[in-house]
Amino acid sequence: MAQLREPYSLFFVDPSFFAGMASVIDLYGVLMDFNTAAPPNQADFLALQYDWYKVGQDLYGAMNTFKQTELPKAQQMGLAGIATG
Repeated sequence: MAQLREPYSLFFVDPSFFAGMASVIDLYGVLMDFNTAAPPNQADFLALQYDWYKVGQDLYGAMNTFKQTELPKAQQMGLAGIATG
């Protein structure tokens, strides 16, 4: 599975320490800059693609954990119909 670049870095500018401190007292949100290079449709697509990629990673990890921990227990108890592949 190919690694996707986190698209959220496309939308926000990485603030410096002092910019972060200034944002604490920025009541009207004038200091927060957003990257607007990508069209909104493309930005939405990238964010949605990355979200589903992360969901897939979580499911893959959960299935591997199940295969390593619970499947041997079920096979040891002699439960029929448990897939091993």
